[in-house]
Amino acid sequence: MLVMGMQAVILAEQSGQPIVVTVINGPCLPWTKPVRSVLQELKSEYSTRVSFFELDTAKRSEARKQAKRLGIERYFQDMVDSAPVVMIFTSRKTLVEELVAPKSKRSYKIAIDAVLEKSK
Repeated sequence: MLVMGMQAVILAEQSGQPIVVTVINGPCLPWTKPVRSVLQELKSEYSTRVSFFELDTAKRSEARKQAKRLGIERYFQDMVDSAPVVMIFTSRKTLVEELVAPKSKRSYKIAIDAVLEKSK
């Protein structure tokens, strides 16, 4: 599972890395499971270059707090009913890509690579 806490947010901010935020609805397994699976693989592949976080809309209060910590609450509010959504931000928390519904690993990789390329 992709987990986040205040310490992870601070490390992400200090690293200057792009941020991948997955907004899911935990109980909705047919949609959530494939997204989580692919994002776990990508987290391993990009671990030194990208920070990954997950917000679960089934836990709205907690997820809203986490979005606020990340500085992306305005995006989270729009995505609550669209889960699963993978949002890719620059290190300055500018939304670059928004992928709604499960996508292929290749689709996520292309989006992440594009953000990394822009970050150079």
